[in-house]
Amino acid sequence: MPAFRPSHPRNRLLGFTQTLSRTQGTRTLSTTSAQVAYSLDGAGNLTSDGLRSFGHDANGRLAQVRIGLGSEEAATTYLHNALGQRVFKSEPQATQYAPDEQELGEGFINWLKKNFGWLFAKAQANATLGQSFVYADAPLPPWALLGEYGNGGSKSAGRLEILWLPTEDGSAIPVGLYRNGRLYAIHPDHLGTPRLITDDGNKPVWQWPYSAFGANKPSGILKATPKPKQAWTNEPVLLKATSPALTFNLRYPGQYFDEESNLNYNYFRSYMPTQGRYSQADPIGLAGGPNGYLYAGANSLTRIDPWGLADFPVIFNGGAGTLWVVPPGGTSAEGFAAGNNTTSTSRGPWAPGTYTYAYSTTHKDDAPGSSYGSNGNAVFTVPGCVGCGIHSGREYKVDRRGGSGVQHVTEGCIRTTDDATRLIQDLVRQGHRPVLEVTR
Repeated sequence: MPAFRPSHPRNRLLGFTQTLSRTQGTRTLSTTSAQVAYSLDGAGNLTSDGLRSFGHDANGRLAQVRIGLGSEEAATTYLHNALGQRVFKSEPQATQYAPDEQELGEGFINWLKKNFGWLFAKAQANATLGQSFVYADAPLPPWALLGEYGNGGSKSAGRLEILWLPTEDGSAIPVGLYRNGRLYAIHPDHLGTPRLITDDGNKPVWQWPYSAFGANKPSGILKATPKPKQAWTNEPVLLKATSPALTFNLRYPGQYFDEESNLNYNYFRSYMPTQGRYSQADPIGLAGGPNGYLYAGANSLTRIDPWGLADFPVIFNGGAGTLWVVPPGGTSAEGFAAGNNTTSTSRGPWAPGTYTYAYSTTHKDDAPGSSYGSNGNAVFTVPGCVGCGIHSGREYKVDRRGGSGVQHVTEGCIRTTDDATRLIQDLVRQGHRPVLEVTR
């Protein structure tokens, strides 16, 4: 069993010790131990797990994975768009294309380059081989993967498209899969995690059994093996899992498993299923809590974190006039009446999209009896609208246009109820961050 070696500050994991014991009955025959050391950068991001090297971009996102050493090293590169979605994963490519001059001699290398230079040039055609990913737009959440498309290469998975069922709280669950001209049904659990896939004949082709933190691998159907040679039971038949009939990499909501890294892409961070934690520290720093690597409060059986931020989604549906607040790791949402400058065009309404939380502030009109409310303003980063956020609107305060409550005219902010702003500010004070998704 592994023994982990955490370090301060903030529970950085430095590695673990793997111990293997051979027993016979109650007697231990032998015990062997091996240590695996982790490396981290100054920000607390995992840079090596003993087998692989990890590179991160300026935003702390996983940008590259390297496997192997020297001339046998290969790298997989990841690209992200402005919304933070990972839109491309390259084929593994060799990182060293020319022989080592110190090892083989400068004269010999020069002769090779002169006569066989084309062998050592990076093939530009291979630079774009890999998988492209397309994500959802409103009303589905931005982390919902709609399709992945391979453009060639040994690791290419071809074309795969996923059908999603939107839920009332702004989330979504996967219900269908289209691949190689065939439709499959996805059977998710109570969290929206895919657990079983059946084909058009209702036969299981893929399944992912439960485990504490999702470290187990998917399998195919269970195959009965009569009279097994090495069974740990006296039963005449042993059930053995087979390989799945198709490859499907969705894991917990918002996650995508990468074989080359053994990590799950989790929107803003990467998840380590073998340790049940993230490989990067919480981007918000100490405000995210004493342990910056926790996934869903260390409770993956009842909580989710599709954004990888230990934050909570806030979904504003302008057409329905509703603001949904989903507490961190929760699967249920609370809905509140809301409006966004519905009787004024001074600065909006906000365009559909995802907005990051900036800070919370009070207002000169903060008071229990004011039209502004008394729970402050949760400010988000909105292009062309400095200080725009979410605050309350009093029902009994009428503006000069006759609006009141959530329909009261603002200079660009979203108005909602006192209960909604109180819930948001309470969660912010606990160290969580709202991520606002605006739909129409």
